[in-house]
Order: sequence, then C-alpha cells, then structure tokens
Amino acid sequence: GQTDAHKSTVVNLASSLLAQADASIELPHDFTREALYEVLAARPSGLLRWREMGSVLRSMAMTYNSGCLATLTDLWDSPHITKRRTKGSGEVQITWPAISILAAAKPRWFVENITAEDIEGGFLARWLFVSADADRPRDRLFGAGTSQAAALQRESMVQHLVSLSQYEGEIGR
Repeated sequence: GQTDAHKSTVVNLASSLLAQADASIELPHDFTREALYEVLAARPSGLLRWREMGSVLRSMAMTYNSGCLATLTDLWDSPHITKRRTKGSGEVQITWPAISILAAAKPRWFVENITAEDIEGGFLARWLFVSADADRPRDRLFGAGTSQAAALQRESMVQHLVSLSQYEGEIGR
C-alpha cells in the first residue's frame, strides 16, 4: 500500500546518501549466518539495508538461520575479536565489527511478531526507533526535490557524512 511505498522511500533515501559518502558501505542484505561471518571477516563494518524488517526477521527464524539474531546482538557490542568456524572458509576472524541496520516496518508488525526473547535478549534494546504519524501531512523528504537548494542540501549532507567517516579512535562519553 501507500504506507509501504513511504517506508521504502525513506530507507532508500537514507541508504543512497550513505552510499554517496562511501560506496562500499552497504553489506549484502540477503545472507545466512555463515555467509555473514565470512563477509564481516573481510569487511567488518557497514550497513545492512532491510526494506521490510518483518520479512528479514522471519527468515532469520528459519532453522538454517538460527542464531543469526543472537550473532547480530553480540556483534553490536563491538567485541575486539570474534572467531567462528565456517564450512566454506574454516576459521574466520572478525575484528572490531561495526554494523548498522536501516530498516522499515509497520507498528502492527511489532505487536504481532516481537517475542519476549527478542526483548530480553537485548536485540531490540540496540535499535533506535523513529515512527511516522500517518495522519500528518508529509513534507518533501530531505534532498528529494529537484531544486538547486535541495541539491545543495543533499551535497552538504553527503560531505558531512564523508567527514564523519574520517574519525578514528576511541569514542569518549
């Protein structure tokens, strides 16, 4: 429906801004647990773009992907080193993982699908939720216009994201 189109638009807009700042930022969004280990061993940071959070999380509940949510939860704590044995590559090592997920879902999906284990296990505690009010009129999305001002805003945001990616070292409180 129309709400779905708006969810995809927001996810695609944000991920396109990030991709302009760093073309290699996006990680494969369709994976098994073993494939995720192998990808992160080669490139331990990046963005997972989920156009529909519900369908991805349902696929992670399948037997072949069991443990994937627990793995993501563990990796979000940014352990110095995570070692895993995979069938394809043998032992792989992930150093300082930094994974972000950009996703969209209808609020109803949470009510119907989130379990106590998802909450108690810490998976949802690591998310920042932004909700939209369907009854409020929507302004043009940032950078979605074709005017010169919109293009300048978009370029300014991309340059800011590029400058943020240059920071290294420990982050203090």
